[in-house]
Amino acid sequence: MTAKIPDDDYKSFHERPHPAILVTVEDSVSREQGLAISRSMQEYLEAAEDTNDMRPLWLKFAAIETARVHFLQPSFAPTDRQFLGELIRRVPATCRLSLIPSFDFKVRQWPKRRTKAAAAGKPLAGHVPRSSGRIGTYPPPDASMLPLKFRFFACEEAMQEAYELGTMFDRWPFYGFDKDDLKSSSDKLVSGFSTRYPYLAEVDKLIGGKLTSVITALGDAPHQPAFELRRFWMSVARGGVRSWEGLADDLLDVIADGKGDPLRFHEEPEKTTTGTARLYSPDRKSVTKPSTFRTRYKMSSTPVLTPSHARGMVVED
Repeated sequence: MTAKIPDDDYKSFHERPHPAILVTVEDSVSREQGLAISRSMQEYLEAAEDTNDMRPLWLKFAAIETARVHFLQPSFAPTDRQFLGELIRRVPATCRLSLIPSFDFKVRQWPKRRTKAAAAGKPLAGHVPRSSGRIGTYPPPDASMLPLKFRFFACEEAMQEAYELGTMFDRWPFYGFDKDDLKSSSDKLVSGFSTRYPYLAEVDKLIGGKLTSVITALGDAPHQPAFELRRFWMSVARGGVRSWEGLADDLLDVIADGKGDPLRFHEEPEKTTTGTARLYSPDRKSVTKPSTFRTRYKMSSTPVLTPSHARGMVVED
C-alpha cells in the first residue's frame, strides 16, 4: 500500500512548486464520472507498493461540466512507467500522462496572461533577448504539451517573435502597397528571416520551410481569401506551433489554386474608364470640390425685387 500524503504536505503541495505526476483527462465528463475516475485511481494506488521514487499525483480534468480542475490524490504514486501505464488503462476516458519536474498548482489552475513564465529552453546562439513585458503578447505554451523537437519554443522570447510576425501579416496586404511593394517586402523578410526571427527560423527548418514558403507565395499572389489567411497568421501570433505545418499546407493549396480574394475592393481596377480616370486623377480638387456649380447656375451677388415679390408684401401704416 502506498503512503498517504500528510496533511501538512497536502496543503503545501497547493502552494509551492514540486515534482509531480500529472494525469490529464481530455474527455468532457460529468461530476459523477469525474468522481468515479478519481475513486478508481485511488483504489489502484492503495493496492500498490512503495518504491524509491514516489511523487504526488495530480488529476487534471480538462472539462468537467465545462470547468478545468486539478485534483491532488491523497496518496503518493510511484514513477514506474509500467505501473503508470496500467493506471491509465484503468481510467474509462482518454488520458495523457506527464512527469512534471516543477508543478505549480496556482499557475496551472489560474493562468494569467502576460506573466513572466520560466523559459523551457536556452536562448539560441547569437540571439539578443528582447525586452520583456511587451503589451499584447500571449503566454508561452506548456513545454510538457509540446513534442520534444518544439520544446525550445516554450519561452517568452519565442512568443514575442511569433506575436510580432503574426500580427504584422494579419494586416496583409499592407494598405497603400502595390504589387511590386508587396513582392519586395516579402523577399526582404525571407532573406533576413533567420537574423530577425531566430526561434521562428528554427521552427521553419523543422516543418520543412513552410513559414518562409507562405511568405514567398504571398509576395507572388498577395490577395487571398481572408479565412485561410487570417486562420494561419492568428495561429502564428498565438504560438500554436503544432498546427503551423497543417495550416500552412492549407493556405499554400489555396494560393496554388489561383482563385484569389473575390472581395478585394481596395485594389484599383485594371481597366481604366472615363469615370475611374476622373476618380483616380491626381487633380483631386476637381473631384472633391466641383468648380462648375457657379458657372452652371448663375448666382446674382445682390437680391432683385420683382413685381411678384412686391404684390405679396403687406404695407402697414
